[in-house]
Formats: sequence, C-alpha cells, structure tokens
Amino acid sequence: MTGFLTKPVDQQELLEQVGSYLNLSLINRKYVLATVSPVSGPPNRTAFLEDVEAPQQTINPKLIAVQIDELLAISKFYGEEKAGSLEKQFADLLSNRVEHVFGDSARVYHLRRGVFGIARSDPDNRFDRAAARRYRVCRRRN
Repeated sequence: MTGFLTKPVDQQELLEQVGSYLNLSLINRKYVLATVSPVSGPPNRTAFLEDVEAPQQTINPKLIAVQIDELLAISKFYGEEKAGSLEKQFADLLSNRVEHVFGDSARVYHLRRGVFGIARSDPDNRFDRAAARRYRVCRRRN
C-alpha cells in the first residue's frame, strides 16, 4: 500500500486502503498489547522471549529474578484490584531502582503474576551469585 489515491477517487480503492490501514493499526495494537504487561506496564514474558531469541549485541547476558512473596494470598485477602495495584507500584519501584543501579545496561520484564526479571549485560562478569546475595543482603538492611 502506497498511501496515495489516484484521481478521480475510486470509492472501492478508498475503502480498500482505509481497511488496510485499519488492519495494520489493529496488528500494531495487538503486538503492543501482547508484549506489555497490562497490569504493571513493563514488557512481559512474550517480549522477554523475543529479546532472548533475537540476535543481540549483549555480552554475557544475566537474568535476575525477583518475586513478590505471597501475592496470591494478598489477592485473596485484599482483592484483585489491590494486588494489581501492588504489582504496578512494585514494577515502578523496581524499574526506577534498576535504572538507578544498572543504567541502560538492564531491562525489567514482568514474567508472570508476581514475578519480574531484570535482564542485563555483564561484559566484565562481575555479577555472579555471590554478588547477587551481597546485593540482596545490602537491600534488606536499608
């Protein structure tokens, strides 16, 4: 589709081009909806899998998993709306913290209910399990 109409305007051609634009818009909308968590906002598991499978320039990629404990119990006791709000607040807090700590070398994903992933490049191989434990202990003390 070129986006141009020939003159005089043929109604059938106009209808086909408008229909084509609407279909393309719907495809784009479905793609965005399929790759962004509607609850919390960050890219979801689908986006994560696409990023993992795509040829990348990432050197020594690492994934840090972060889980909200007892989210199901929170949901049952306080309701879905409160649990969703908690996930959204947590996603915002996590995204801000990750940006502050790791800068552009990391991206937050909402992998499933209550589970987030932080994917980052680690070219110097500095971030291992011991470093993750030290970071976790350090965060708990603050």
